Amino acid sequence: MRAHELTVFFVVQKGALSLRARFLALSLRRFMSPYLHLRAAIPEDTPPPDDETLDLLAALGVQFEVFEPDLMKRHAYPIGNKIDAATLPFRTRYALFLDSDMLMMRNFATWKLGEPQLSARPIFGAQAFAGKGARAIEAFATERLGIDPAEYAAREPQFSSRAETFFAVCNSGAVLFDTETDFATRWRDVADQVLSSDLPKGLRHPYADQAALALVMAEGRHSFQWLPRFFNSSVSSDRTPILMHYFRFPSALARPDSHAIVLELQEEAARKGFNALGELTVKDLAYFRRPPKLPDNVDPVFAMAGQGESSDDEGSDDA
Repeated sequence: MRAHELTVFFVVQKGALSLRARFLALSLRRFMSPYLHLRAAIPEDTPPPDDETLDLLAALGVQFEVFEPDLMKRHAYPIGNKIDAATLPFRTRYALFLDSDMLMMRNFATWKLGEPQLSARPIFGAQAFAGKGARAIEAFATERLGIDPAEYAAREPQFSSRAETFFAVCNSGAVLFDTETDFATRWRDVADQVLSSDLPKGLRHPYADQAALALVMAEGRHSFQWLPRFFNSSVSSDRTPILMHYFRFPSALARPDSHAIVLELQEEAARKGFNALGELTVKDLAYFRRPPKLPDNVDPVFAMAGQGESSDDEGSDDA
């Protein structure tokens, strides 16, 4: 696909998502084509993002779109904001959702994404999709949605992930889809079914978004291909990611490569007359070059990032 055929969108709200959204947008403009369409999706009936964030995003050419957070209202599920935002109309053939807690770190051309109907990366760990959780979601897939394991295996033999399910489970932090298909509405409908079900709580909160994404993939309505390698990598990656999913902002500062990029992006914002760091300062960031000493068996990047991939306090910071 060409850059003008793609809209990259993310959720922005007052609070932590504003800081993350500022650096995500700055990094997208730094490492991707200027012809790329950017959209900040803002849930209605919530406190608006601060003016500094809105002004910086506008200066970067980000378009704003307000949406109704239906899954949040009906299921108290803020992570569902990404799914509701995906159902908005798009003027481009393709749309790429990104969690706000992500950072572009290398130059990337959109043609490398191909032209799939659906694309994502595997989950970083088995999470709730193991043991009894795996059996429960498999039963849901076969009994509620009529997904045949044998038919799935014959159709998609190349799929694999760390989940202990017969179908692949993907991280929902980066989801590319063809806007001319029914993917977004199907994702929302299946998420609603998951949240309304008697599945184990760990599968519903916080992982309903990933469960629903996996189930829609398993249905086979949309042709699927993996996003490129290192496009949605964790902070513990031993290679510089194309797109890093850091989950907690301090973990992005604990890696030398992403630390340097954050500083460069702050300088770029300053040249435009903005302070992307908000209440933080460049001197505050210097602390992360000298993290406190940890036990020998603890990875400092892993410790900064935290051991989980989910968040229960904001709309798009999830696995």
